[in-house]
This record gives sequence, C-alpha cells and structure tokens, in this order.
Amino acid sequence: MALLTLNQINKSFNGQNAVSDLNLSIEPGAFVALLGPSGCGKSTTLRMLAGFEKVSSGSIFHGGRCLSNATTHVAPENRDFGMVFQSYALWPHMSVMENIAYPLTIKRVDRATKQKRIQEALAIVQLEPYADRSPAELSGGQRQRVALARSLVTEPEVILLDEPLANLDRHLRATMEETFRTFHKRTGATMVYVTHDQSEAMSLADQIAVLKNGQLIQWASPQSLYQQPRTAWLADFIGRGSVIRMQPSDEVQPGRKVEQSLIHQQLVLPHTPSQGVDVLIRPQSVCLHPSLGISAKVTQCIYRGGHFDVELSLPSSQTLLAYHDTPLAVGETLFATVQEGWSLEPDHD
Repeated sequence: MALLTLNQINKSFNGQNAVSDLNLSIEPGAFVALLGPSGCGKSTTLRMLAGFEKVSSGSIFHGGRCLSNATTHVAPENRDFGMVFQSYALWPHMSVMENIAYPLTIKRVDRATKQKRIQEALAIVQLEPYADRSPAELSGGQRQRVALARSLVTEPEVILLDEPLANLDRHLRATMEETFRTFHKRTGATMVYVTHDQSEAMSLADQIAVLKNGQLIQWASPQSLYQQPRTAWLADFIGRGSVIRMQPSDEVQPGRKVEQSLIHQQLVLPHTPSQGVDVLIRPQSVCLHPSLGISAKVTQCIYRGGHFDVELSLPSSQTLLAYHDTPLAVGETLFATVQEGWSLEPDHD
C-alpha cells in the first residue's frame, strides 16, 4: 500500500482550465470522495488518476512511482488501479463469473489463481448464487456489485469509482452505500469516489475534497466540512443552515468559532449587508423558547419527516433556520437562542 499524491495538477481543454493547481495526498487505505457540482473538475481528476487523461502540468505519484507528469504517462492498463463506472460497463453476452474473470483473462493469470480470486470477489460482494447469470437477469444494485467484484479481482491497491450510484433509486443507493462500506473494510484498498451528492460523500468518506470551477475549496473530514466550512458557498453546499452578517471584531474573524453572546448582541442590530463577516449557524444550534432569547417571528414552517423546518425573521431583518418537534403557526412570535456559529471566508468568484 502506498501514498497517492497529486502535486499541482492542471488540466485544460481548448485553453480552458478544467482543473487548476490541485494538491492532494491520499493515505493508503483511505476512502476519499471528490465532491462538487457538475463541471467542477471531479470526474476529470478521476480520469487523470485512471490514466484516461494526461495532465497538462503537475505530477501524480503512487508511492515512489510517477504515473503522470509533463514527460511521463503510464497507460491505464499498467497502473494496476481498479475502476467502477457509472454505467457498470458489463459485457452483456458474458455471465457474472465471466465478467469478473475478464481482467484476469487479459492478464493471462493461471487457471487456479483465477478461480480462487473470482470466488473471493464473489464472496465479498455476496453474489455467489448469481455466478452463472447474465447481467440482464440482475437488478441495478447487483450489476453494480458485479462491477465492484471485477475491479477487485486483480487485487489493486487503488479503486476509482465514478458516480457509481447515480443510476440507482434512493432505496437501492442506501443499500449500496452499506455495500461500499463493507467492501472497503474487507479489502483495505484505497478508494477514490466521485459524486455530486453531498450526503453520499458525507456518509462514506474519511476525507472529502470539495471542488468548484476546477479548484479545491476545502480538503477535510466530513465532520470538519459540516462544522467548519471555509466559505459561504461551501456552507450552503454541505448541509443546511443560515448565513448571517456580523460586524468584524477581534472575536469575529474568518475561520473561528463565534460565541453565543456575540451572536445575540448583533442579531438585534440593524443589518448592514455590505459590511462585515459571514457567520454560519446550523439549525441544530438554534433553540426555540416561549420567552428566552431573541424575539423572532415564524415566516415558514414545513414538515420534513421527524421534524419541522422553521424559518424565523429576526429584529435585524436577517433570517434563521431552526428545527422544531411540533408545528408552529406562521406569524407566531417566539424567542430563539443561538448556541454558536462559525465565521466564513469571503467567496472570491
């Protein structure tokens, strides 16, 4: 197992940058997600890792081996990486077993070793009873597991996954997420997983690289991304919450926790949108009371299953999102306390 390193990676198409100055160090055995909206560069990055695209500049190393730079480009078949595509890419005329065996056939692995690896791969994805079926006889989730088994059978140290759950329905995606977790735990392989679904990335990955317009916005654990996002755009992209504007001070600076007392002092002041520091307040940090805290008027109350989303209008004319166990009437006045906030860096685009 070896470190996977992307050093100052750039990729351009027809003079337009798709990926700019990307630096990542992916630890052996990590589960990493590349997350972002369409066109952010995440799939291009995965294709450079796989060897399907050459880097425009920069370098990719796996351990001490250079896979790509200005003068070197190792072909995909020589990188020994597994790849799982969104479309499954299964041969329709082959059985499940034959599809899984195909990479070993290409590599001319001996018969005994081939049979052993196929059986081990089938066991990991729990498809032993389906070995002789064709892909047409399988569900979408089962086909995705065949693609996983095929990527595993060559025993790669790195497995790359390009939006593998995009074509599945919601229930099946949840089932497959558990399959991926089990698969990662049993194989110990480094997994790099591309998705535009933030809940998918948060539930699966150890570390997440969030990309926007080809640039890395933040590289952090799911918990850090949720609790301490860098920018207002990222705060909105990851999870839910309210971004309020506060006057800058020694205590209110980008990249810092903001205490309750400071938030309460400023949420009763007139709002000045052209000045100040953006502060994220997650709905879990807002508590509603009949008489304690900042006066707030309910402007919206929507049931979300298990809780109500409550939108509040504050004396400063700013709004807060809170969660509540019971419905509240629009126009009702109550009081809110905010436990804490997180100050954000400005968005630069």
